[in-house]
Amino acid sequence: MARVIVVDDSPIVRTLVSATLGEEGHEVLEAEHGQEFLDMCEDDTVDAVLLDIMMPVKNGIDALKEFRDRGDQTPVVVITSKTEASLTDMLEGLEVADHLIKPLTPAGIVKTVESMVG
Repeated sequence: MARVIVVDDSPIVRTLVSATLGEEGHEVLEAEHGQEFLDMCEDDTVDAVLLDIMMPVKNGIDALKEFRDRGDQTPVVVITSKTEASLTDMLEGLEVADHLIKPLTPAGIVKTVESMVG
C-alpha cells in the first residue's frame, strides 16, 4: 500500500483522512501546516500528499510551490473549501493531481488516493 501524508490544520480533517486511509491499508503521516510538511519531506518520502490550502504558518500554496521548487514530483491532492473556478486560478502551474472539496467523504478520499497510487 501507499505512504501518504495529510497536511491540514484541522485535527478533525487529519483524523478523518488518516482513519479512512489507514482502514484501506495505507500508511499515513500527518502535518499541521505547510512548514511541518516541508520539514517532514526532507527526511521522508511519500507516495502521495493531501494538502489543505488555508493553514497558518505556511499555507498550502506556498508549501506546494516550495515542494515543487525542490524538484519533488510526488502527486498532490489539494483539499479546499474554495470553488473549482477560484481553485484553478490559485493552482495554475503547480501540477496538482486532483482536488477534494470540503466537506470530505471517506469514499471520495479513498477514490482519489487510490486513483493516484493504485
